[in-house]
Amino acid sequence: MRHTLVPLALLALLALLAAVGTPTADNAPTTSNVRDPETKVLGQGGSEPFTARTGGETIETATVISGLPFEDAGTTCGYANDYDEVCPYVGSTAPDVVYRYTPAGDEIVRISVCNSYYDTKLYVYENSYTPGDPFACNDDACSGPNYPMAWLSMLENLHFQGGETYYIVIDGYGPDCGSYSLRVETYTCVVPFPPGAQLEGEPDCGPNYVDTYNGGCGSNPTIFQTLCPEPGASTAVLYGKSGTYLCNGLSYRDTDWFEVEGIGATVTATLWAEFPVLLFLIYGMDCLYPAYDFVQGYPCQEVSLSHYLGGDSYMWIWVGPSVFSGPPCGSHYVLMVENISCELPDAVEGTSWGGVKTLFR
Repeated sequence: MRHTLVPLALLALLALLAAVGTPTADNAPTTSNVRDPETKVLGQGGSEPFTARTGGETIETATVISGLPFEDAGTTCGYANDYDEVCPYVGSTAPDVVYRYTPAGDEIVRISVCNSYYDTKLYVYENSYTPGDPFACNDDACSGPNYPMAWLSMLENLHFQGGETYYIVIDGYGPDCGSYSLRVETYTCVVPFPPGAQLEGEPDCGPNYVDTYNGGCGSNPTIFQTLCPEPGASTAVLYGKSGTYLCNGLSYRDTDWFEVEGIGATVTATLWAEFPVLLFLIYGMDCLYPAYDFVQGYPCQEVSLSHYLGGDSYMWIWVGPSVFSGPPCGSHYVLMVENISCELPDAVEGTSWGGVKTLFR
C-alpha cells in the first residue's frame, strides 16, 4: 500500500474521509511532492500462461497501429523480458509486448492500460530503443476504486510528431504478467491562456528539479507565492504549469502553493488542468497539522472548492497533479480565486525544517 508519513491527527482525518467515499489509501490525497519508494507486493497481477498473444515481441516485430483511436487486448504472459525502464521502480523481470505507431501529423496522445488485470508498467520510445532514456514512462497513474485493481498505467498529454515512430511497450512490475487492455487515442485537453491572466512564472520542472519558487511546505526553506487580484478587484486568475519528474530516483510532482488574504467572504477556487489534478484549500496554515478541504479532477474537468475566510485572515491554495508520474513538465492549468485581497503578512515562521520533512519527504 502506498503511504506518506503524516502526523496522527492527519491520519485520523484521512481515515474519516476514506470512510465516506473519498479515494482509498492507495491514492489518498496528500500535499507531498514526492512519493515514498515503498516496496510493492509481488504477484498482485495475473500469472497464468495465457495462449493469446497480441502485441509484438520486440520493437522490430511490434504490432502496427494504423490509426487512432486504437484498442486491443491480450496478455504479456508467454512473452520474453526484452525491455525495462525505471519510473521509479527498478529490477523488473516481467515479460513485455510492443506496439508501433507513426502519426501522419502532429498529435497529442493518451495511452492507457487502466482496464488491465495485473500490475502494469507503460513506456514509449521515439524512433529507436533508447534504454534509460524513454520518451515517456509511467507505472501507477491509475490506482483506486475506479479501476479493476491498483497500480495500473497511463500516459497523457504526449506530443507525437508527424512522421516519427513511437514504440509503446506494455510491461509489468517485478515478474508480473497478465491480461491487458490497451487504448491509444488523441488527447484533446488543452487549457488555453485566458486573456489578462497572471503568469505563475515558475520554471518548468524536469529531471532532478528543486522547487525554490512556490514549493510551500515541500521546499526547504518553505516558500509560498502571493496570489493577488488586480487593483480594485477581488478575483485573481492565474495561468500555471506543473508536471511530474524523477529526482534522485524518486517520483516527484511539481506542487504549487499560493497564499491569499480574505475580505470577510467565501473564497472560491476554481481549477482547470491538462492533467489529473488535485486542489487543496488549506485554511489551517500549519505545515505539520494543516486543516483543509480537497477535490480531485480529470484533465479538463472543472473542479471547485469554497471556504469562508475572514478579513485580514489568510489561506494557502495548493495545486498539483493527483499522481506522481505521467503528466509531463510544462502541463498547463488555470486557477481562478474569488473574494480575496492582497495585503499579505511576512512568510510564516515558527516551523522547523526538521519537523516539516517528516511529513512531506
